[in-house]
Amino acid sequence: MSNPKQNLNNQNIKIIWFSLLLSLFVYGALLLSSEPPEKPSDQVISIALFLIGCVNIGVGTFGIDLFMKVESRDRYFTAHIIKWALIESGVLFGLVNGFNGGGNQVFIGLLTLAVLGFLKTFPKDWVEPEEKSEFGN
Repeated sequence: MSNPKQNLNNQNIKIIWFSLLLSLFVYGALLLSSEPPEKPSDQVISIALFLIGCVNIGVGTFGIDLFMKVESRDRYFTAHIIKWALIESGVLFGLVNGFNGGGNQVFIGLLTLAVLGFLKTFPKDWVEPEEKSEFGN
């Protein structure tokens, strides 16, 4: 049976997930409401920012599980927050590109990848692993 504190912790991490996901769309509204710069940026900068953003989103979505072993509730929460921070940072590279005059295409591409990454890393309820007895049962 789950206790109320455990349920509250599970709700808290889902609230954090939703607020970070919502912030991605706030970035988009901010970018679309701003005036584009007079001089467009170099294509090489746009490509570099897109690739760096893709790497951040990929590491956030798939890589953290390789580097961080989750053994407790606290490490589970920490791992998810690190994942989401990396995914969000990828979108920030698209935002920088848009403010730099590189167009909105890089931002929209990174936003799409980030939303998919957020959906893949939706937090599941933490269940304490069962301890094995010395006989392996």
